[in-house]
Formats: sequence, structure tokens, C-alpha cells
Amino acid sequence: MNSSKPSSFSFDGDSAEVEVYYTTYDTDHEGFELAREIRYAPATHNIGPEDWIAYDFGFGGTVDLSDLPGECSIGVLLSYLYARLQGGRSDDELGYDGTEHRSVSIGDLIVVDGSAYLVDKGHSFRHVGKIDNLRSGSAK
Repeated sequence: MNSSKPSSFSFDGDSAEVEVYYTTYDTDHEGFELAREIRYAPATHNIGPEDWIAYDFGFGGTVDLSDLPGECSIGVLLSYLYARLQGGRSDDELGYDGTEHRSVSIGDLIVVDGSAYLVDKGHSFRHVGKIDNLRSGSAK
């Protein structure tokens, strides 16, 4: 599976649809071992349809791109979302409640307008394909 830099993305309007998928921390979940592997070695793990079992839907919503600090790029948006989605606060626009949801962390997926990005070490992000392909188990 090829990965690309987040800067290859372009926006089609004034907003973006965002979803977050967590790697599971539930030890009884059938995807727990795979989720742990993804979290501890995200740079060496190529996320594919066979990995979907390790993820649980967290939350999602629409983001107003005019709120972005600086230029409107996918890298800026992902960093902005990452900062917004840390525990202890709420974000009504995204349906995130820091008292009920855990912070976004390494191995999780942030989906922007259907394109999935893996949260990697050092607050970096790696494009891993279209979320519909990952969910359905179809080839890219």
C-alpha cells in the first residue's frame, strides 16, 4: 500500500467532513492485538482493509475551514484537529466530548472528506487511502 504526504489533498469548499476512528483499547475486542501493534509501530504498519477490525468509530462532524490558522492545507487541518481533539474539553462542531472520548493518539485515523490519515509519531500524519475502501475491505 502506498502512502502519500498529506499536502496532496485539496479542498472543494468552505468546510470539511471529519470522522475519527480509534484503535481499540478493549482487551476483549477481537481487534485488540492488531490495534496494539498499530499503535506501537505505526510507521512500519501499512493500514489496509484487513486492519479495519482494530478500529471503532469515535465521532465526526463538519469543520469550518475559515477557522484554520494560516493557509488552508490538509497538513494544517490535521494538526488543527489533533490539537482540538485532546481530552478535557468539548467540541460541539465535531461531537467530541473530552469527558467521554479519549484523546486522539498514535494509530488512530482522522478522516477528512473520505480520505483517511493515520496519526503517526511526532504528531505527523500518513495518508492511508479512502475510508470506504478500508471499511469495505476492497482494494485501493
